Amino acid sequence: MAEHQPVLLQEVLEYLGPVLHSEATVIDATVGSAGHACALLDRGLGRLVGVDKDPDAIERARTRLRAYADRVTLVRDDFRRILKIAMNEAPFGVHGVLCDLGVSMDLLKDAARGFSFEREGPLDMRYDPWDSRTAAKIVNQAGYDELIRIFREYGEI
Repeated sequence: MAEHQPVLLQEVLEYLGPVLHSEATVIDATVGSAGHACALLDRGLGRLVGVDKDPDAIERARTRLRAYADRVTLVRDDFRRILKIAMNEAPFGVHGVLCDLGVSMDLLKDAARGFSFEREGPLDMRYDPWDSRTAAKIVNQAGYDELIRIFREYGEI
């Protein structure tokens, strides 16, 4: 398998450049395969808190960031809870936050996760496999008005 290539890496490094020093903490709110996280740590970031809802992503990040284990905390949670995560994991302050909000290629390639456009799989589409609501359940159990609302609000996302 080819190593994950993070998008807009140079732009991220340029933007976060002022905080890439040993005293700084950055939260990577969607750590995924840890491409951005690895590059930030390589360039001198003191501490990284990596957050991801997907337990498979947390394990990929743990593997990739093994060399930086003493400077990394990984949290399996939703980035919507970033304030609580920051208070728990970085009580002395956060110097930067990175949110790569694209869909993970790992999810798109894994037919069993239900995001693939190319492979047959269940209609799942859960970032967190412990969430009981699959896309199949929503589509088959939601009423007409609820489905209209979902497609209207989220159809272009």
